[in-house]
Amino acid sequence: MSSVRKFFAYLELSNLHDDVSKYVRSVQTDGTHKKKSFFSEDEVATLLQSIPTDDEKGKRNYAMIYLSVTTGLLGIEMSRAKIEDLKILDGKPVLYVQGKGCQDKNNYVLLPEKVLERIEAYLAERETAPDDAALFSSLRGKEPREALKPREIRNCIKACIMQSGIKGAEDKSVQSLRHTAALIALKHQEGIEDVNRHMRHKTIESTYVYMEHAEKLSNTCSHTVAHAIATALNNTRRKKYVRKQTSAGR
Repeated sequence: MSSVRKFFAYLELSNLHDDVSKYVRSVQTDGTHKKKSFFSEDEVATLLQSIPTDDEKGKRNYAMIYLSVTTGLLGIEMSRAKIEDLKILDGKPVLYVQGKGCQDKNNYVLLPEKVLERIEAYLAERETAPDDAALFSSLRGKEPREALKPREIRNCIKACIMQSGIKGAEDKSVQSLRHTAALIALKHQEGIEDVNRHMRHKTIESTYVYMEHAEKLSNTCSHTVAHAIATALNNTRRKKYVRKQTSAGR
Protein backbone atom coordinates (compact mmCIF):
# COMPACT_ATOMS: atom_id res chain seq x y z
CA MET A 1 0.00 0.00 0.00
CA SER A 2 2.94 2.31 0.72
CA SER A 3 4.18 1.99 -2.88
CA VAL A 4 0.70 2.75 -4.22
CA ARG A 5 0.47 5.91 -2.09
CA LYS A 6 3.88 7.11 -3.30
CA PHE A 7 2.92 6.45 -6.91
CA PHE A 8 -0.29 8.49 -6.73
CA ALA A 9 1.47 11.23 -4.76
CA TYR A 10 3.94 11.48 -7.64
CA LEU A 11 1.11 11.64 -10.19
CA GLU A 12 -0.60 14.44 -8.30
CA LEU A 13 2.68 16.33 -7.89
CA SER A 14 3.23 16.03 -11.64
CA ASN A 15 -0.35 17.21 -12.33
CA LEU A 16 -1.08 13.92 -14.09
CA HIS A 17 -3.77 12.51 -11.80
CA ASP A 18 -5.43 13.23 -8.48
CA ASP A 19 -4.03 11.35 -5.50
CA VAL A 20 -6.97 9.01 -4.90
CA SER A 21 -4.94 6.87 -2.48
CA LYS A 22 -5.41 9.45 0.27
CA TYR A 23 -9.03 8.31 0.54
CA VAL A 24 -8.13 4.66 1.01
CA ARG A 25 -7.86 3.50 4.60
CA SER A 26 -5.14 1.02 5.49
CA VAL A 27 -6.14 -2.29 7.03
CA GLN A 28 -4.72 -2.59 10.51
CA THR A 29 -3.01 -5.90 11.19
CA ASP A 30 -1.46 -7.41 14.27
CA GLY A 31 1.89 -8.90 13.30
CA THR A 32 2.00 -11.10 16.38
CA HIS A 33 -0.95 -13.17 15.19
CA LYS A 34 0.31 -14.35 11.83
CA LYS A 35 -0.75 -17.93 11.30
CA LYS A 36 1.99 -20.38 12.22
CA SER A 37 1.73 -24.14 12.20
CA PHE A 38 3.28 -26.19 14.97
CA PHE A 39 3.75 -29.83 15.90
CA SER A 40 2.87 -31.05 19.36
CA GLU A 41 5.51 -33.14 21.10
CA ASP A 42 3.41 -36.26 20.48
CA GLU A 43 3.15 -35.36 16.79
CA VAL A 44 6.93 -35.00 16.53
CA ALA A 45 7.31 -38.46 18.07
CA THR A 46 4.72 -39.88 15.67
CA LEU A 47 6.48 -38.25 12.71
CA LEU A 48 9.90 -39.64 13.65
CA GLN A 49 8.55 -43.11 14.40
CA SER A 50 6.84 -43.23 11.01
CA ILE A 51 10.14 -42.93 9.11
CA PRO A 52 11.69 -46.28 8.12
CA THR A 53 15.42 -46.19 8.90
CA ASP A 54 16.60 -49.42 7.29
CA ASP A 55 18.22 -47.61 4.35
CA GLU A 56 20.24 -44.48 3.60
CA LYS A 57 17.22 -42.43 2.54
CA GLY A 58 15.34 -43.13 5.75
CA LYS A 59 18.36 -42.43 7.93
CA ARG A 60 18.94 -39.14 6.10
CA ASN A 61 15.34 -37.96 6.37
CA TYR A 62 15.16 -38.93 10.06
CA ALA A 63 18.36 -37.00 10.76
CA MET A 64 17.18 -33.90 8.87
CA ILE A 65 13.84 -33.76 10.66
CA TYR A 66 15.34 -34.44 14.09
CA LEU A 67 17.98 -31.77 13.46
CA SER A 68 15.44 -29.19 12.30
CA VAL A 69 12.92 -29.70 15.10
CA THR A 70 15.59 -29.47 17.83
CA THR A 71 17.81 -26.70 16.49
CA GLY A 72 15.37 -24.78 14.29
CA LEU A 73 17.50 -25.15 11.15
CA LEU A 74 15.88 -24.21 7.86
CA GLY A 75 16.17 -26.05 4.57
CA ILE A 76 18.74 -23.60 3.20
CA GLU A 77 20.94 -24.02 6.28
CA MET A 78 20.86 -27.81 6.03
CA SER A 79 21.54 -27.57 2.29
CA ARG A 80 24.67 -25.48 2.88
CA ALA A 81 26.02 -27.68 5.67
CA LYS A 82 29.07 -29.87 5.01
CA ILE A 83 30.39 -32.83 6.94
CA GLU A 84 33.41 -30.78 8.03
CA ASP A 85 31.04 -28.29 9.71
CA LEU A 86 30.50 -30.85 12.46
CA LYS A 87 32.89 -29.77 15.22
CA ILE A 88 33.59 -30.22 18.91
CA LEU A 89 33.53 -26.90 20.73
CA ASP A 90 34.45 -26.81 24.41
CA GLY A 91 33.71 -30.54 24.59
CA LYS A 92 30.27 -30.17 23.00
CA PRO A 93 29.23 -31.26 19.47
CA VAL A 94 28.15 -28.37 17.26
CA LEU A 95 27.25 -27.75 13.64
CA TYR A 96 28.41 -24.51 12.03
CA VAL A 97 25.71 -23.03 9.81
CA GLN A 98 25.40 -20.40 7.13
CA GLY A 99 22.06 -18.73 7.60
CA LYS A 100 19.88 -17.06 5.02
CA GLY A 101 21.51 -13.86 3.78
CA CYS A 102 24.83 -14.70 5.45
CA GLN A 103 28.11 -14.92 3.53
CA ASP A 104 29.95 -17.29 5.86
CA LYS A 105 29.46 -19.87 8.59
CA ASN A 106 30.07 -17.71 11.64
CA ASN A 107 27.30 -19.23 13.75
CA TYR A 108 26.64 -22.67 15.12
CA VAL A 109 23.99 -24.79 16.81
CA LEU A 110 24.51 -27.20 19.66
CA LEU A 111 23.75 -30.79 18.71
CA PRO A 112 21.88 -32.91 21.25
CA GLU A 113 23.43 -36.35 21.71
CA LYS A 114 20.44 -38.17 20.20
CA VAL A 115 20.50 -35.94 17.12
CA LEU A 116 24.25 -36.46 16.64
CA GLU A 117 23.71 -40.23 16.86
CA ARG A 118 21.19 -40.05 14.01
CA ILE A 119 23.51 -37.94 11.88
CA GLU A 120 26.38 -40.37 12.49
CA ALA A 121 24.13 -43.33 11.63
CA TYR A 122 23.31 -41.66 8.32
CA LEU A 123 26.94 -40.78 7.56
CA ALA A 124 27.93 -44.38 8.25
CA GLU A 125 26.02 -45.19 5.06
CA ARG A 126 28.37 -42.81 3.23
CA GLU A 127 31.74 -44.15 4.33
CA THR A 128 33.57 -42.79 1.29
CA ALA A 129 32.25 -39.23 1.61
CA PRO A 130 35.10 -36.70 2.10
CA ASP A 131 34.94 -34.10 4.85
CA ASP A 132 34.14 -31.31 2.40
CA ALA A 133 31.12 -33.20 1.04
CA ALA A 134 27.55 -32.06 1.69
CA LEU A 135 26.17 -33.16 5.03
CA PHE A 136 22.84 -34.03 3.42
CA SER A 137 23.22 -35.24 -0.13
CA SER A 138 21.22 -36.79 -2.91
CA LEU A 139 21.22 -40.56 -3.25
CA ARG A 140 22.58 -40.50 -6.78
CA GLY A 141 26.16 -40.94 -8.00
CA LYS A 142 29.50 -41.42 -6.30
CA GLU A 143 30.91 -39.35 -3.48
CA PRO A 144 31.20 -36.48 -3.16
CA ARG A 145 27.54 -36.26 -4.06
CA GLU A 146 25.59 -33.14 -4.82
CA ALA A 147 24.03 -31.41 -1.84
CA LEU A 148 20.28 -31.56 -1.53
CA LYS A 149 18.85 -28.23 -2.62
CA PRO A 150 16.61 -26.35 -0.17
CA ARG A 151 13.55 -27.19 -2.29
CA GLU A 152 14.50 -30.89 -2.29
CA ILE A 153 14.90 -30.85 1.48
CA ARG A 154 11.49 -29.21 1.87
CA ASN A 155 9.96 -31.82 -0.44
CA CYS A 156 11.60 -34.73 1.41
CA ILE A 157 10.38 -33.48 4.77
CA LYS A 158 6.91 -32.68 3.43
CA ALA A 159 6.61 -36.22 2.05
CA CYS A 160 7.52 -37.65 5.47
CA ILE A 161 4.96 -35.42 7.16
CA MET A 162 2.21 -36.42 4.72
CA GLN A 163 2.97 -40.12 5.20
CA SER A 164 3.01 -39.89 8.99
CA GLY A 165 -0.76 -39.83 9.43
CA ILE A 166 -0.61 -36.66 11.55
CA LYS A 167 -3.83 -34.65 11.55
CA GLY A 168 -3.48 -31.42 9.55
CA ALA A 169 -0.30 -32.66 7.84
CA GLU A 170 -1.11 -30.67 4.70
CA ASP A 171 -0.60 -27.42 6.66
CA LYS A 172 2.78 -28.42 8.11
CA SER A 173 6.26 -28.06 6.62
CA VAL A 174 9.95 -27.71 7.47
CA GLN A 175 9.09 -24.18 8.66
CA SER A 176 6.67 -25.78 11.13
CA LEU A 177 9.57 -27.79 12.57
CA ARG A 178 11.44 -24.55 13.21
CA HIS A 179 8.40 -22.96 14.85
CA THR A 180 8.04 -26.07 17.00
CA ALA A 181 11.63 -25.85 18.24
CA ALA A 182 10.96 -22.38 19.65
CA LEU A 183 7.53 -23.18 21.05
CA ILE A 184 8.57 -26.36 22.88
CA ALA A 185 11.60 -24.60 24.38
CA LEU A 186 9.39 -21.80 25.73
CA LYS A 187 6.74 -24.23 27.01
CA HIS A 188 9.47 -25.97 29.00
CA GLN A 189 10.49 -22.73 30.68
CA GLU A 190 13.57 -21.83 28.65
CA GLY A 191 14.27 -18.10 28.94
CA ILE A 192 13.24 -15.76 26.14
CA GLU A 193 16.83 -14.60 25.56
CA ASP A 194 18.12 -18.18 25.45
CA VAL A 195 15.47 -19.07 22.88
CA ASN A 196 16.34 -15.94 20.91
CA ARG A 197 19.97 -17.05 20.68
CA HIS A 198 18.97 -20.65 19.98
CA MET A 199 16.74 -19.62 17.07
CA ARG A 200 19.31 -17.08 15.85
CA HIS A 201 16.68 -14.35 15.64
CA LYS A 202 17.99 -10.91 14.77
CA THR A 203 15.58 -9.19 17.17
CA ILE A 204 13.98 -10.19 20.46
CA GLU A 205 10.60 -9.17 18.98
CA SER A 206 10.77 -12.16 16.62
CA THR A 207 11.08 -14.47 19.61
CA TYR A 208 8.24 -12.78 21.49
CA VAL A 209 5.89 -13.95 18.73
CA TYR A 210 6.49 -17.51 19.94
CA MET A 211 6.11 -16.44 23.55
CA GLU A 212 2.67 -15.08 22.63
CA HIS A 213 1.71 -18.44 21.14
CA ALA A 214 3.09 -20.35 24.14
CA GLU A 215 1.14 -18.17 26.58
CA LYS A 216 -2.08 -18.46 24.57
CA LEU A 217 -1.78 -22.25 24.41
CA SER A 218 -1.33 -22.44 28.18
CA ASN A 219 -4.14 -19.97 28.92
CA THR A 220 -6.92 -21.69 30.88
CA CYS A 221 -9.51 -18.90 30.73
CA SER A 222 -11.81 -20.67 28.28
CA HIS A 223 -11.73 -23.82 30.42
CA THR A 224 -12.48 -21.77 33.53
CA VAL A 225 -15.47 -20.13 31.85
CA ALA A 226 -16.71 -23.46 30.48
CA HIS A 227 -16.46 -25.04 33.95
CA ALA A 228 -18.35 -22.14 35.52
CA ILE A 229 -21.13 -22.41 32.94
CA ALA A 230 -21.30 -26.19 33.32
CA THR A 231 -21.64 -25.74 37.08
CA ALA A 232 -24.42 -23.19 36.59
CA LEU A 233 -26.22 -25.55 34.19
CA ASN A 234 -26.03 -28.38 36.72
CA ASN A 235 -27.34 -26.12 39.48
CA THR A 236 -30.23 -25.00 37.25
CA ARG A 237 -31.15 -28.59 36.42
CA ARG A 238 -30.97 -29.53 40.10
CA LYS A 239 -33.26 -26.66 41.09
CA LYS A 240 -35.78 -27.63 38.40
CA TYR A 241 -35.70 -31.24 39.60
CA VAL A 242 -36.26 -30.19 43.21
CA ARG A 243 -39.18 -27.94 42.25
CA LYS A 244 -40.69 -30.74 40.19
CA GLN A 245 -40.36 -33.23 43.01
CA THR A 246 -41.85 -30.74 45.45
CA SER A 247 -44.83 -30.09 43.16
CA ALA A 248 -45.39 -33.81 42.72
CA GLY A 249 -45.42 -34.30 46.51
CA ARG A 250 -48.25 -31.86 46.90
